Amino acid sequence: MGAIDALLSAVRRLVAKIASLFGKESSETSSEKSADEHDVDETLTDQEKYNVEKEDKLLKKDLASAQKHEVADDGVKYESTAQIVGVAEPIGKWTRLVMSERQESLARLFSSGARVGDNGELPNGFWQMFDLKEGSTLSTISSLPSNIEAEQMLIGAMLRDNRICDALEDIISADVFFDPLHGRIFDQVIKINRRGLAANEISLKMFFDNDEALIECGGAEYLAKIAAKASVVFDIRSVAQAVFDAHLRRCLIAFGNDVVSNAYDYDSDNPAEQQIEDAAQRLFVLGSRGRSDRNYHKFSVLVEDVKKKIEAAKGGANALQGVSVGLKDLDQLLNGLQNSDLIVVAARPSMGKTALALNMALSACKSLKNDGKSVGFFSLEMSAEHIASRIISIESEISSYKALSGKISSTDLNQVLKASEKICDLPLIVDDSSVLSISGLRTRIRRMHQLHNIGVVFVDYLQLIKGTTKRSGENRVQEVSEVTQGLKAIAKELNVPLVALSQLSRLVEQRDDKKPQLSDLRDSGSIEQDADVVMFLYREEYYELRKQPAEGTAKHAEWQMKMNAISNVADVLVSKQRNGPIGNIRLFFEPEKGKFRDYTARYDVYDSGGARSG
Repeated sequence: MGAIDALLSAVRRLVAKIASLFGKESSETSSEKSADEHDVDETLTDQEKYNVEKEDKLLKKDLASAQKHEVADDGVKYESTAQIVGVAEPIGKWTRLVMSERQESLARLFSSGARVGDNGELPNGFWQMFDLKEGSTLSTISSLPSNIEAEQMLIGAMLRDNRICDALEDIISADVFFDPLHGRIFDQVIKINRRGLAANEISLKMFFDNDEALIECGGAEYLAKIAAKASVVFDIRSVAQAVFDAHLRRCLIAFGNDVVSNAYDYDSDNPAEQQIEDAAQRLFVLGSRGRSDRNYHKFSVLVEDVKKKIEAAKGGANALQGVSVGLKDLDQLLNGLQNSDLIVVAARPSMGKTALALNMALSACKSLKNDGKSVGFFSLEMSAEHIASRIISIESEISSYKALSGKISSTDLNQVLKASEKICDLPLIVDDSSVLSISGLRTRIRRMHQLHNIGVVFVDYLQLIKGTTKRSGENRVQEVSEVTQGLKAIAKELNVPLVALSQLSRLVEQRDDKKPQLSDLRDSGSIEQDADVVMFLYREEYYELRKQPAEGTAKHAEWQMKMNAISNVADVLVSKQRNGPIGNIRLFFEPEKGKFRDYTARYDVYDSGGARSG
């Protein structure tokens, strides 16, 4: 006899004992009892007998509580004790047990080695009652958090006053109820209310005529009983929160067991680091549930916030609403880097997009330092050491190549050392993880934000981030779409600007006019769609340098004149700005130092409709 069979025999013995207490022991139960006891005595090993005896002692503790529950919490008198405890009975009858007794019986099943999904003599739908993952074990099922009374009070309040349905729908859903019957009732009340009809005990009856669980609880009488509980409800949101809190606790238990189970699964192709990222993402999603009201904003409060910003901008000289990038003309066009914006900086290789990002990050560090905020820089291509050397080069205005190769004078060395001392305590946090999925990046940014209070994030670069779905690698456009949507979600979630660098399509090189356009964004139109700001970095000098004619010719003289005009010139083409004008900004760029400066010449500015404003 297996462990579950032995357990069922023990349960049947309990049926007989309870029945004798109530004077309702049937001949069928008695015959099952004697047959089972004989079977156990003859077939069990010594160890199994010991387990059954131990189980028997546990079952005896239930006798006292069984006497107390002649009338269950649902107020329905049991017709037969065999219908109460016999797990081989239909599922509707088994639901007549008080919730604590269901949990205790489940605990015994698990302690005997049962696994979710093992049916045996159990009725159909048995495991689904508890939202347990098939194949998992849960020895702590007996203590699963629940609040049945709160569930009843909540549904009762909804039946008494349908107006609260809309408020509750954003807080909880049918799946948060521990008792599946309550979940079904909740779901039906919501559906009836959406149709503009009255949801009450009478209108619900037609939907539950054949619901065995409700019938066993008393049918319409049970609905009337839970509706009556609404008379003691004063704060419905607190009751809803109690139901939801118990659900979250059960989810945490399931989450913890899944984490442990996955960690032990060496046959899985899911490495430990990926498991950590998946777990962090799942935990974040779990923590975000039931908090939809945090995205509600009262308009009067929003108006006051905007008024304060307008007054601050008017009162201050050249005041910026966002984070300064240290380039006056670009700052004025963008009004600084705005919170929750996804800013894409795109360019062909060797244009200087990483250098521009480092200049922006360095300036952001200086402006955010006094506010106690940091700058996060995620470099998927370059090492953290290379990032540091390039920033020192920007600050010292000494070529990092010359400095690291020892080809600098003592004066230049002192300049490098002074610059290093000046910036060594800047709040810049560099993460040089080379392989990251969007979920992994999201996890790292959140962690960095918690530890260092990040004020702006830079990511170099977008196309190196992988998608998280199993099929994303098969469709590059879909994968990039997932990445850009994820980046925008991070910016909005943390309410910080996120600057993402991006490559451009090679098709640019096939045109005579190599100035980038929005259609040149590589791999996906979602970059343009999801970004709040798209700006391209373009250096005509880079292309003209490769067209040098033979020296001493007329063409060479013309070429030299053009090179003199465009030398060290970099154009930032702001081709999209969701909340501001577009335009072209001219900068001065020294590639060997990685340094960008303001350019004194005029630049063209256009409004979002394309009208030139000088």
